[in-house]
Amino acid sequence: MILVFDTSTKDLHIALANTDGVIIGEYHYITPINERGIHDRMLAFETARLLETHSINTNNLTRVGFINGPGSFTGLRIGVSFAKGLAFGSGAALVPMIAHSVIKQAIIIEQPNLSVGGIALLGYEKSSVYYSTFSTAEKVTYNTIDEIIASQAKHLVGSKELIDVFLRNNIILHPVELNMKVLISCCKDGIPTISVANLEPFYGSDFMPHPTATSA
Repeated sequence: MILVFDTSTKDLHIALANTDGVIIGEYHYITPINERGIHDRMLAFETARLLETHSINTNNLTRVGFINGPGSFTGLRIGVSFAKGLAFGSGAALVPMIAHSVIKQAIIIEQPNLSVGGIALLGYEKSSVYYSTFSTAEKVTYNTIDEIIASQAKHLVGSKELIDVFLRNNIILHPVELNMKVLISCCKDGIPTISVANLEPFYGSDFMPHPTATSA
């Protein structure tokens, strides 16, 4: 069985699939504006309930996939810690995934004719974004919105919160939610991490700005 989850944002998404990648159960929680700290109290509980609902034991898990960054410091830390615990307890292989790579795969599958120059996700500072070119989605940098706008990239993909900012500067920002089916597919085909003990999430400080990073 394959389990995937995303704790990189304020929301929580979990999905369970068989080894063929067919989803048999999902859980989604969209966090209200004033609510915080959902991952520490909900991730383990809702995962256990999802497994119990479908009569799945943790020992039946062969792969656990999760967004390893970029994103919320607390959410990523909780997600990685939980994934490590599952791996140690069940023997499942861990498949950490960069959000931009998953978004790229979703676009390729769901919107193959969409012209995209780059992928932008809201950073931990409101004036900045995690950015990658579409062709190198695994190479993420941290840039200010002004730097992205100055690059004259015509098509970006990213968080809904940035739409108005980019539209006002004649840049199209296409919001894309992480699709659980795509997340399962990326986990199923991904290469598991070798050293579970040394696995750490990618925080904002791990994505350094680069002067040429905004070239589409």
